[in-house]
Amino acid sequence: MTKKEYSKDKYKDARTRLVKDGINTTVFKLLLKDCNIYTRTKLYTFIISKENVKYLKEHKNQLTKALNHELSLFLGRFNNSPDIPGKLEEKQKRPALNKIDSLENVRIAKNRCFYCNEKGTEFAQDHFIPWNYIYATEKHNMVPACTSCNSSKHDKLATEHFLDKIIQRNKKLELSAGYSESFMKSQWENCRIGYHGEDELLWQNA
Repeated sequence: MTKKEYSKDKYKDARTRLVKDGINTTVFKLLLKDCNIYTRTKLYTFIISKENVKYLKEHKNQLTKALNHELSLFLGRFNNSPDIPGKLEEKQKRPALNKIDSLENVRIAKNRCFYCNEKGTEFAQDHFIPWNYIYATEKHNMVPACTSCNSSKHDKLATEHFLDKIIQRNKKLELSAGYSESFMKSQWENCRIGYHGEDELLWQNA
């Protein structure tokens, strides 16, 4: 099940049980045993002293980084999603593709939108495999998109037809040694299953 699916209203009770039954019986007990930072009052309520609250506030950044590090190690054992530590950061800046590579992508596309093939003069540089999945801006994954297609696709994953098209396009680019056709296919498939949703319809331009 994907995170998108699990976030739906029909799983609200399941999420509540996970917090109450899972966190309540494991995390809270460990906090009490190892840290002694709170006092239990009722089944699902507890009190934290002012001193401990002050400490948590003062060391929020360090504690968050430590927690995210441990969480990323845990998730990395059974998750194919790239850059898990980066996804746990509160804020992520989306870097733009540099101007030279942007112009090269447009030139190779012959001043046409990668998705609808309409000719134009201004294009957005779209993350073919969505930014929200990979958290990276790399030349092999960027394509020129018209305003309409860029807006419509948003953070969706495009159909396999476009995967084949970008693989052929990438053969015309000078790319790093780390890129390969199998790598691109693997990223697309992992995104389809782990982010987009295995049963969700893939995006295709209207």
